[in-house]
Amino acid sequence: MSGTGPARMAFLGSFAPPDGLLSRVRWIFLLASLVMAALVVPTTVASDHPTPASLRAAAFAGLAFLAWRYARGYRRSGFSPLPLTALEGLALGAACLATGNPPSALGLVYAGLMFRSLYGRTRDAVSVLAAYLVAFYGAVALTPLATGGYAVAPASVLPNLFGLVLMSLTLHLLSLTLSRQGRALDRERTLRDAGAALAASHDRQMVYDAALAAALRLVGKGVPSVRSGLAMGSEEEMDVLASAGHRAEEIMGYKLAVRNLPEGQLARLLDGRSVGGEDASADVVLRSALGLTPRPRPFFMIPLLIEEELRGVIIVASDATLPGDIKQGLETLGFQVSLALEAHALTESAYRRRGEERLRTLVSNVLDVIMVVAPDGNLTYLSPSVERFLGHRPEDLLGTNGFDLVRPDDLETAQQFFGEVMQSGPEEHGLMEVRLTHRDGSWRYAEVTASNRTSDERVGGVIVTVRDITERKKAEEELSRLASFPRLNPNPVMEVDLSGNLTYCNPAGRETFPDLEEKGSEHPVLSDLDAAISRLALGEEAFVDDEVGVGEAYYHRVVSLVTGNALVRVYVIDITRRKALEDQLSHRAFHDALTGLPNRALFMNRLDHALERARRTDEEEPDGVAVLFVDLDRFKAVNDTLGHEAGDDLLVEVSGRLGGALRPGDTVARLAGDEFAVLLEDVSGSGEVVRAAERLLEVLEEPFRLGARETFVTASIGVALGGLDGRALGEKTAKDLLREADVAMYAAKKGGTRHAVYKEEMGTRALERLRLENDLRRAVEDPAGSGFRLHYQPKLGLATGEISGVEALARWDHPERGNVPPEVFVPLAEETGLIVPLGEWVLGEACRRAVEWQGLRPSRPPGISVNLSVRQLRQEDLVERVARVIEGSGLPPEVLSLEITEGLMLENEESILAKLQGLKALGLGLEIDDFGTGYSSLSYLKRLPVEVLKIDRSFVEDLTENPEARKVVRSIVDLARALNLSTVAEGIETRAQLETLKALGCELGQGYLFSRPVPAEEIPPLLTLGPDPSTPEPAS
Repeated sequence: MSGTGPARMAFLGSFAPPDGLLSRVRWIFLLASLVMAALVVPTTVASDHPTPASLRAAAFAGLAFLAWRYARGYRRSGFSPLPLTALEGLALGAACLATGNPPSALGLVYAGLMFRSLYGRTRDAVSVLAAYLVAFYGAVALTPLATGGYAVAPASVLPNLFGLVLMSLTLHLLSLTLSRQGRALDRERTLRDAGAALAASHDRQMVYDAALAAALRLVGKGVPSVRSGLAMGSEEEMDVLASAGHRAEEIMGYKLAVRNLPEGQLARLLDGRSVGGEDASADVVLRSALGLTPRPRPFFMIPLLIEEELRGVIIVASDATLPGDIKQGLETLGFQVSLALEAHALTESAYRRRGEERLRTLVSNVLDVIMVVAPDGNLTYLSPSVERFLGHRPEDLLGTNGFDLVRPDDLETAQQFFGEVMQSGPEEHGLMEVRLTHRDGSWRYAEVTASNRTSDERVGGVIVTVRDITERKKAEEELSRLASFPRLNPNPVMEVDLSGNLTYCNPAGRETFPDLEEKGSEHPVLSDLDAAISRLALGEEAFVDDEVGVGEAYYHRVVSLVTGNALVRVYVIDITRRKALEDQLSHRAFHDALTGLPNRALFMNRLDHALERARRTDEEEPDGVAVLFVDLDRFKAVNDTLGHEAGDDLLVEVSGRLGGALRPGDTVARLAGDEFAVLLEDVSGSGEVVRAAERLLEVLEEPFRLGARETFVTASIGVALGGLDGRALGEKTAKDLLREADVAMYAAKKGGTRHAVYKEEMGTRALERLRLENDLRRAVEDPAGSGFRLHYQPKLGLATGEISGVEALARWDHPERGNVPPEVFVPLAEETGLIVPLGEWVLGEACRRAVEWQGLRPSRPPGISVNLSVRQLRQEDLVERVARVIEGSGLPPEVLSLEITEGLMLENEESILAKLQGLKALGLGLEIDDFGTGYSSLSYLKRLPVEVLKIDRSFVEDLTENPEARKVVRSIVDLARALNLSTVAEGIETRAQLETLKALGCELGQGYLFSRPVPAEEIPPLLTLGPDPSTPEPAS
């Protein structure tokens, strides 16, 4: 019912006094007709003649029909043809007859006839006049018979006949005159407006739309079923590019075969003259092209000449023939449209010339990629920007198929899109999103637009513009993941006005904060919004975020301004778990993961603060600071023998005992591995610190139970004092104190005192060791140029006395320090890792020398053995490194032997075994050095691909005097014989030792009895000596 009022007002408004002289005349006679019809009603009712009831009913129905007919015709500015006009006459006759006195209804006859004479053509006016006269005079004749009313003499009403005819024709002529005048004015106004619209049009489509709109206005509403279309093309064929009017959409896109028009009509069009017709044979081509009915239908076609050539037509078709003045207006409109199109053509030509010049520059710099794709899909042109987008140079892609760049998932869509573009016209543009492959194999999102220019000889293909939208797609995907309607958002979303008052809360918010609506802006989640709202209102920021706590929970709060509304939206995400995780991460960042103790970073932080507090204390009551550096002894042995899990358990137990032996305010931290540090604050003297160190050692003396075993662990403790016993803090830092404690710990470990307090001379020794380490680092960069040399100690067959090979030993003749003993620099190199590059140099130098010596004894080439350190054996690429050295030197692999220490058996068995097998696969030999002094596992020894066991010099030294030593050596020889291994005795210095070893069955030996380690230059003479095992002389 809500639409009834406006509809009624619109209906009544259509009967308001109109503009225009003819319209006002029609309105006056409409009112007169309706008034006259209304006056007939009481006349009929008051008639005292015996009028039948059925006649009265027919009269009232007729009056209603006339009122409806007049009102409808007025609103539609016209009346339907003859059949309804005849009904008007019947209705009028019934009304006159029912009165019993027809002259009393003469006013209705006059008013209705005058009103109807103002519409239609002359033949329509004559039809109405005839119908009304027949109705009136028929009623006059039939009244006495039908109603028993008065008989009217014909002579008395005859003068009305001439009055009716005269008035009808006069008003009709007046309406024709006023109609022509109105149409002329409308035509001039329409053409003037059309000219302005055409002049203001920016493109051809605006010209088409303005032309058709003007054509419909020129024809006007009085012509039924008007359809207009505008076609453009050539003299052969044109396409309907725009349409308007009755069922206009049916002719859009139709092709007009202009060449098939009758010769006379085509000649007129080519000459710039309009063509019209109604016969079905002449315009059958146009009629079928426009989708018109097969019956003859009037049409009018106006040519559009551009540069004196036929390039288009405007076609107007209707159910009625167009008046001449309308045709003249349409011809004038056609001339205006031709001028407008020609102006656009000239402008486009000028722009095209300038555009072609600019295009070359723009295309080479534009970010979008421009391609020309041939109908078969091959690329015939690519702009330089393709290299920036897809990584390919344009010349590399020319001639290739463009579909090869499309991701397989998108290939079908791309091919379908290309097919649709090929079927479209040049003015149509397709749009598609597709993924293209980059040269590096990645995918790029692209927005593709295409235009079919295959008919353009300059192009000969489809112009494709490719825009990189990869970042936009990522942003859209991100927004798609994050965006959601507040109501569906699983997180709380609230809206407040600029005063902070709550205006909305989604279901998740009400569930999370049940008291939110009750507390409103006083709720913690909406607290302190004033500053954020001010910044947002001033446009300083797009959003403001912070963290708020509600009870024990924490929330990330984002505040943003709702565009277009004076509202602020508050998004809330629960970050309680994240905060807990951050606390855990913070704890982990400053605590040891295994023991839970503070780590080095936290310890140094606390030590820094302790030093600052110590410096601020009263000088009369100084508070000292002490640092204890605790290092476990033989912890690696526990790790290697019992496993890392047992080692971890030991560290946890040690940390608990250390913490239990300290005061509540003291700090114990795990620095790394088996190293711990203790911070003591507010201590009065060194005695208190030493007692604390002794307590720590005492708690570690008790056995540790690791699984089913009991293990004893000792420790070494270094103590550094700050601000105690006259040791001023000065500028001493936390790093200084920790370094001093570390130095003191090494002094305690080396001296066997278990704990030691740092002294200046300890720092001197540590500094000296540091200097030696620096010298060693520099020397390793160029060993030969820094005093490193190789000496070689011969190995002899004990039964023959012949030299079977030599062992390469490193010596360091320091430019300033002189000779640095191996027992000094080798452990330092092992500790610092410098043994790796040094050992690689030794191996290479030894192989080079061995190659030189091969020719001295070709039939029995001497072997050479090189020590392999623990650090080297831990290298993942050890086998490859050794292979490169052998290959580079040219030494036969079987000449080289590598010596490994027995302690390597404590390392990861599988890893060590795999590397040794790899070395053995190269063809070289393997020896176990210092056998019998370390961890001897028979089962492991059987798996090792070794060939030689070297008996440690400690057993050889006591061989002649200690029966136990003799038994050990015999056992080693027997074990080697059982495993099919050779034995080498080290450190042979006396003939008695030699004879005993020969008697025990030892095969090879080396020692001062035969030769000290000598430079390489002294080896060749020794190799050329013949075997003489009976009388070896001690080496000098």
